[in-house]
Amino acid sequence: MIVQVLSERYEIVFHVWPPISYLYLFYAGFMFLADWIPSKWRDAVLAIDPPLQCYEMVRSGLFGYRMHAHYDIPYLTFMLAILTVVGLLLMRDVRKHLELE
Repeated sequence: MIVQVLSERYEIVFHVWPPISYLYLFYAGFMFLADWIPSKWRDAVLAIDPPLQCYEMVRSGLFGYRMHAHYDIPYLTFMLAILTVVGLLLMRDVRKHLELE
């Protein structure tokens, strides 16, 4: 929601976001496990990259006891709730700037 609002308000976001989103797959946790991150940095990386926790939850469901997944459901729920509220507030604001045909 946040990216959509920003792309509606600013033309540059509309053009820049597609390549950024493809590159973000490599950093979001799609291509690596949280267990591969050194333990002294793992908590910080999990805190600033919530999608990594989502991928870890999916991997935990797929592989079960064969791998050690690192995720924190209450933290992830809190972060997703915050992002949803921010997105909804921005969507309410962008309605003033829409041009309906």
